[in-house]
Amino acid sequence: MNKQFSFLLAIMLMLIFFGCKTISEEPVTDNEEPVIEQPQPEPEPVPEPTPEKEPVTEPEPEVDPAPIEEASDEFVVTPEVFEETFVNIEALIGELNGIIRAKNYFIWTTYLTREYKEYYSDPQKLLEMSQQPILKKYGIRLRSLQDYFEYVVVPSRSQAKLDDLIFTDNEHIEAIMLINGKRSILYSLEKIDGIWKIGV
Repeated sequence: MNKQFSFLLAIMLMLIFFGCKTISEEPVTDNEEPVIEQPQPEPEPVPEPTPEKEPVTEPEPEVDPAPIEEASDEFVVTPEVFEETFVNIEALIGELNGIIRAKNYFIWTTYLTREYKEYYSDPQKLLEMSQQPILKKYGIRLRSLQDYFEYVVVPSRSQAKLDDLIFTDNEHIEAIMLINGKRSILYSLEKIDGIWKIGV
């Protein structure tokens, strides 16, 4: 009996010993999953770069060195009409010079078109003109058409001289004066009921 017990005990100890050794060498946990290695895909072949084609440029057109004359939009009148109008406008400017030198504002306004009076009575326009260096230098602020006459027209138009005319049409012309060799518009004139008046 003792021999059988001893024999069973020895077998049990051997099983326990070898079983523990196996567990320690290959531990298995419930959380771990077996890792299956996925086969790696073969790399796709990279195509060799193809040389870029140079852009095709068209030859530039040849430029004609001769200047192109622009068509004139100037209204053409006969020499007789030009001469007659020149004499009339020259006389008108002579009258205006005398009125301006006398600083006669009310007579001067009778030579103006309605559009001219409205334009140079506009507060925004007068404010812009007040920014001119000569007016700012003396602290002059234009607030009315009369201010414009006294501080702009009187100093600049009392010695006006007519040198040429430009016709826009039969009822609109520009009186030209040469100032230091440069053509400057002295007056834009409009014929109303047969009478030339200063317009915008």
